[in-house]
Amino acid sequence: IGATPLYHEGTLYVGTDGGELVALNPETGQVLWRFATKGLVSMPPAITEDALFLADSRNTVWSLHPFKGTYGWHYNRDMPEGFSVSGYAAPRAFGELLVAGFSDGKLVGMSASDGSIIWEVDLGGTAKFRDVDATPVMAGGRIITASYAKGVYAIDPHEGTIEWHHAVE
Repeated sequence: IGATPLYHEGTLYVGTDGGELVALNPETGQVLWRFATKGLVSMPPAITEDALFLADSRNTVWSLHPFKGTYGWHYNRDMPEGFSVSGYAAPRAFGELLVAGFSDGKLVGMSASDGSIIWEVDLGGTAKFRDVDATPVMAGGRIITASYAKGVYAIDPHEGTIEWHHAVE
């Protein structure tokens, strides 16, 4: 296991190289539930009052009940042709907006309640390696993330538009 765990309200959540998210009692180690995904789960999930969100290495974001591990919804993007950069971004919830980066260079804002797309923006262009593998953060009222090929971006969380870009080599 190479995943960063998340501790929240008495439960420890750990992703596995075998593609599972496992919820554990941190005092006893007892498995509370397991959820199988399509790919490696190495990034910590995002959690809100109503849902837990995780991404896997196969470009899929999953919504689960945080205490039962039951399926809510999922969103998947096709993997790009050829190779992509090893790794992927963890999803992040900012109120009702869930934001996730993908290996095709897209950053997607979706509804945390049902996974419907609110906006998507291309941060990778036509570069060979265009992955958006940086986990987004909120700073100054903007979503900040990075694309492997193009650098750091500030995104308007309401419109999904690029407010500024800083190329990094």
